[in-house]
Amino acid sequence: MSENDKLVNEIAVKLSMLLEGDLPEEQFAQFQDLLLQNKQAREYYYRLLAINANLQEAENIIHLQDETQKNNSLDLLNALLTGESSAPAVEMPEIVELPPVAPSRGRPQELPPISKVKLVSFLMSVAAVLIIGLYVHISVVPSVEVATIDRELNAIYAGRTFMPAGTRLTNSSETIRLVEGLISIRLDSGARVVVESPAEFSLNSSNSMYLYSGDVYAVVASPQAEGFTLKTPGCDIVDLGTEFGVRVIGGSSDIHMTRGRAQITASGAVSSGSDYLLEAGNARRVDLSGQIKNIKLETDTFARSFSSDSGFVWRGHSVDLADIVGGGNGISGVYYRGMSVDPSNGKIVPWAVMSDSYSHNTFLPVNDSAFIDGVFVPDGGEGPIPVSTTGLTWTGPDTSGFYKYNIGAMVEVLDQRDIVTDILSHLPASDRMLEKAIKGGVPKHLMRIHAGNVPASDSDTNLVMHANIGITFDLTKIRPLLADNRIAGFNCLFGVSEEIVALEKISDTEMNIDVWVLIDGQERFSRQDIDATMLTEIDLQIDDQDRFLSLVVTDSGDRRAASFDWGLFLNPRLIIE
Repeated sequence: MSENDKLVNEIAVKLSMLLEGDLPEEQFAQFQDLLLQNKQAREYYYRLLAINANLQEAENIIHLQDETQKNNSLDLLNALLTGESSAPAVEMPEIVELPPVAPSRGRPQELPPISKVKLVSFLMSVAAVLIIGLYVHISVVPSVEVATIDRELNAIYAGRTFMPAGTRLTNSSETIRLVEGLISIRLDSGARVVVESPAEFSLNSSNSMYLYSGDVYAVVASPQAEGFTLKTPGCDIVDLGTEFGVRVIGGSSDIHMTRGRAQITASGAVSSGSDYLLEAGNARRVDLSGQIKNIKLETDTFARSFSSDSGFVWRGHSVDLADIVGGGNGISGVYYRGMSVDPSNGKIVPWAVMSDSYSHNTFLPVNDSAFIDGVFVPDGGEGPIPVSTTGLTWTGPDTSGFYKYNIGAMVEVLDQRDIVTDILSHLPASDRMLEKAIKGGVPKHLMRIHAGNVPASDSDTNLVMHANIGITFDLTKIRPLLADNRIAGFNCLFGVSEEIVALEKISDTEMNIDVWVLIDGQERFSRQDIDATMLTEIDLQIDDQDRFLSLVVTDSGDRRAASFDWGLFLNPRLIIE
């Protein structure tokens, strides 16, 4: 301990004893001599007494509970004075001599005993006055750059100027308040977080941050970032190779684990210091008391990535091909119900019944959509079938070349099938289809697959394709919307429409269709002779170099040819990761 430290320690101990009335006469005399002879000691003495004098009237202060608290308070004062000793000297008036102090029974006459309450008040006031100086003088960790804003979307901050992509961030104790927009931050460890407004946070290090409020999604893909820690008012979340979203509202922390796992350490009294392992596919809420409870996992609410150019925000959802057929971009979620692509001209129009038509291997571009390359009527009996505007062909099945209906998106039908039958009973069988049923004016629902009894969901969409017809999507036009994400696959359920079985009152096995999925003209999936009892899942991998995805429905050559061959793709989605 240095001589200066010894001096500070002596002042702290004797001043505390003096205020408590426990300083013996001999030590009091020594303390008085010290103050008379040492200018720096006098400066501390008068500064602390002046603060204490201003607090004489503050009586509603915390009471000391036991001797331990007393010792802790003394230690605090000692630490504060130690830090203060390294602060710049403050000019004080020269003191010629101290007022005489006549000791009596070992107690000073001039300074009456001060209660424990006032001592605590005194110590707290000293802490408040000296805390800034202590931070400046005894802080061991300097402010250093620990992360970079690598992307922003309409970001506005409270009390800060605009911070463009490339701005370096430090581990300063100052919080960052994002009041509008989104920012993506890449920490120097390799961890990446997306912060969505409104949010308040700070960075602790190159692999740690504190979220006071708002939403953050963390991706820890780099081995160097393993152990990334996100602190909240209620817990610490330590990465064990993960992707997770965290929402802090009112002090409660919701953790949604989408991949991998993380260790949660609650900081409240109930579970303080206890660890909880959260696995992928689960979600938990930790409140300020430390209580942990199960909550529903949210897979499509957190902003995981975004494009500053297109404004696209990816929240974990897939690209909906039904939305594209309806005239959307697949990610808007608008769902253009009842729209369709006309195979006779490539236009996007309201879904409608067409007259009987025939075509043989004609490919028509769809200029109304940037994401649909074109449509075609397949007939392998006439030779190779063109499936793209670039000239790719497919050696497909020999069909009749007959088609009658548009490729429909989000087609709805009636709930009350007996009413539907009555409405349509006077119509010719060739016209007894969905367009007329929809115009009947009775309650509607989204067309579903007859087989499987798949439960309905508000998020369901469909793509309805009557044999013989095909559609090709251009994946290179979709990828630029997805920011840093890639198209990893295609997934849907496929079967015969439920309503056709009911309307036509025919056996489940009397209608048969074939389904085909092509990638760049090459067959990746096929299933033949599908009847109304069959539910088929299609789940394909898509590679980064793949460009064209084609969906095809053909008649299977049964006695009914293409009649009643209604294929339905339920939830046709491009899987994004």
